[in-house]
Amino acid sequence: MKKYIILIVFMIGSVGLRAQSCDQATFSTEPAAFTAEDEVKLSVDLSGCTYLSGLDEVYIWIFVPGGPGPDGVGGNGDFCNGSNSELLMNNEGEGVWSFTFTPTDLFDATPAEIGGQIGFIPKEFAACKGNGDQTVDLFLTVDPSEFIPTESRTFPAKFGQHDFVTLYFDQNLAQNEAMATLDEVYVYTWANGVDSTGMSIGDVAKAEWTEVGNTEELKMSDEGEGIFSLTFDLN
Repeated sequence: MKKYIILIVFMIGSVGLRAQSCDQATFSTEPAAFTAEDEVKLSVDLSGCTYLSGLDEVYIWIFVPGGPGPDGVGGNGDFCNGSNSELLMNNEGEGVWSFTFTPTDLFDATPAEIGGQIGFIPKEFAACKGNGDQTVDLFLTVDPSEFIPTESRTFPAKFGQHDFVTLYFDQNLAQNEAMATLDEVYVYTWANGVDSTGMSIGDVAKAEWTEVGNTEELKMSDEGEGIFSLTFDLN
């Protein structure tokens, strides 16, 4: 009988503590889909968290479930007594805070060690007061695929119509001999889809094929060592 009573009290206490962690936070990432080797900007909207939204500083507690913490910056710190200063989030205004990182660098781990998920908790520098000074556990999905060099690729690999996209060309892997020796590289680009009324739009080129070489905004930047890139806004 005594064991049964102790168990009930413990469960009630746990629920009470859980209720003090804000569960109203929402978040997004840029790019929307990313691998463990990509730089990603995490943005968290804490405007629904009464206590956290009023703070001058918010820190991120970040981890791989069942795996490493942020070893690349020396750990998370102490959850209740003080976070690692390297994990201070950037105040974007209107209750939104951001943190930019590359998973393999932050965790000092391989993509395989990081796996497909990263957990995080926005929090006050020293939390554990039970007054809403932290959120519930939140989780990011990570594409576990490792980067494999190819002649051409995009970053991010998956993107939406409102994203910035970077095209890369690796001259070292060019199958065409002429492409492997170019000093300047231009991109012929076009798009198709539907307009705001739902009508199909045919292929729309940024510039005609014969004018691509005369269109400066389609010229790729020479990154060195045979790598060329071009970034553009899909909007």
